[in-house]
Amino acid sequence: MKNRTDRGRAPVLGRRVRVTDPIAAARRHDYADAFELRLEGPDRCSPEEWVRAGVDATPTWIKRIAGSADGLGSVRIVESTAAVVVLEDSDRLMDTVMIGRNAEPGRRVLTTVLRYRRPVLTRGVWAIVGILHRRTARRVVAGGLRHATGPSAAAVSSLDPTAAAEPAGHAGPSPGGVPPVRSAGLWTVVLGVAHVASAHAFYPESVRSVMDGGVIASVDADPVLTERRGVGFWYVTTGLVVIGLGAIVRGHEKVHGRPPPATATVLVATGLWGALLMPVSPFWLFLPIAWLARRSASSRGR
Repeated sequence: MKNRTDRGRAPVLGRRVRVTDPIAAARRHDYADAFELRLEGPDRCSPEEWVRAGVDATPTWIKRIAGSADGLGSVRIVESTAAVVVLEDSDRLMDTVMIGRNAEPGRRVLTTVLRYRRPVLTRGVWAIVGILHRRTARRVVAGGLRHATGPSAAAVSSLDPTAAAEPAGHAGPSPGGVPPVRSAGLWTVVLGVAHVASAHAFYPESVRSVMDGGVIASVDADPVLTERRGVGFWYVTTGLVVIGLGAIVRGHEKVHGRPPPATATVLVATGLWGALLMPVSPFWLFLPIAWLARRSASSRGR
């Protein structure tokens, strides 16, 4: 696979492929993906080495979202050989298995397999988090590759087990973060926090019923109260997803000096969809935030 150049730099990225790993095929799962990287020579890194190098090179803000300074957190290495490394982790939402494999002398494959513990909630969360995961996985599979420079970079693929892969799309020093007052990410977080904080004001009976049920596993514990509790649950969950989206955008702004390319479009679509169905609602607030995102992207693109 040829490298992609960016102003003389050549960040190396994997490409998504069909899931064929035998470990993934042997497990029941709700989600799986795989990313491949083809090298121009034999791989001198073991799977554990390039997985660790790729995770180490992941931007700090992504590691913070993952809840660990080193990006691995409570991950357990259950197998590590010259050909494969298998890592496992579990939380309240899902069981995760990550498989790094040197499938051929010049071919790496990183496979991620998820088994949902709370299918409905996890699918909603993964719809957002999965975007960040797939972007990160493309970098992790390239861990340990030293980036070439210059116009001939596409023809170079030098290996260094101790080198850390450079974040995708990064060209030299960070252009600087977006000021807080103009940050689409920060204002999205503020909107999400306000949404969560207002749950008791708009749905007091629902929130009170969830609290009375002990919160954990309370929504569907009593079929008679499921609908009442579900209203407040989804209201709060939506706010948490908005907060997460804002955190991702803000992190991108700090690293790249602009929001992700699709931010304005997503915010406009969300705002208009909600406003069309509920004209008297805070959905209109997504539109000025989208304007901030568009403005930041345009100013950095000049």
